[in-house]
Amino acid sequence: MYPVTTKVVTLPGPSMDKKVKEIYKAIDVKLNLLKFTHSQANSATENENLTAMERLRNTLATKVEEVHNLKVEAQELRFEAGNSEDEILTWNAKLEERVGVFEMAVNDLGARIKEIKNASQKQEEDQTAKIRERKFDEEMRFEKAKLEQRLKYEMEIKETRKDINNKEKSLNGKQSINAKLPKLVITKFNGMHTDWLCFWNQFKAEIDSVHISSITKFSYLKELLGPKVRATTEGLPSTIEGYERAKNILKTKYGKESEIINAHVTNIMSLPVIHGANPSKILKFYEAL
Repeated sequence: MYPVTTKVVTLPGPSMDKKVKEIYKAIDVKLNLLKFTHSQANSATENENLTAMERLRNTLATKVEEVHNLKVEAQELRFEAGNSEDEILTWNAKLEERVGVFEMAVNDLGARIKEIKNASQKQEEDQTAKIRERKFDEEMRFEKAKLEQRLKYEMEIKETRKDINNKEKSLNGKQSINAKLPKLVITKFNGMHTDWLCFWNQFKAEIDSVHISSITKFSYLKELLGPKVRATTEGLPSTIEGYERAKNILKTKYGKESEIINAHVTNIMSLPVIHGANPSKILKFYEAL
């Protein structure tokens, strides 16, 4: 802020009529009020009292405008009274010098108010962003924990079924089953991590565990891979080693538990938000989940 002097605007001569003297007195009163308000504004600015700063700025701006209106009125009366233009210009310059201090104070207050508001808004936005980020992290951890637990149970179930199947095979020995079961169709694998477990378990059960040559198994495997996935095995030789390398490549790239979990989490997070009670949408959401 700027220092304010207490010098009273002087009248330009004893011939000034009563009306002009009254206007000059009113100007002096408003200038004194501006000085007082300016002092209060300095104190409010030091304390960063935003409400007081805005109120005092409005007061300063209003009183400055009132002084300018009185100045114009006084100039008009002095011209009517026959005062010279030089006298009026001299008086006007002195008054503008006084009022200019308060006009600068209005501008400075406005700039400081804007700074405080911007800082406060940024702080609120940062706090909101932190809360939103923390909430998102908590939700992600919760969903990931649920999915990991679910995958764990699925793996345990599959292992249990595998043990049961092995026991049944050992009991049946070389006996053949006369019942004809429908042939299972294995869906091609196109590189989606979420489809890997289903594809690989079917492939192992229907082809990899069958007593046929590894070269034939390799051919089946290639036919069951989408173009993008098949490209990772195209350069391998059609041998036992090539088949084993192909399986290792696929399991390394698509069979990692962490990648499968992340893929499921991504799918869950992309599900649409349901607002209100809508049974059909809730059912679709549950089935997708």
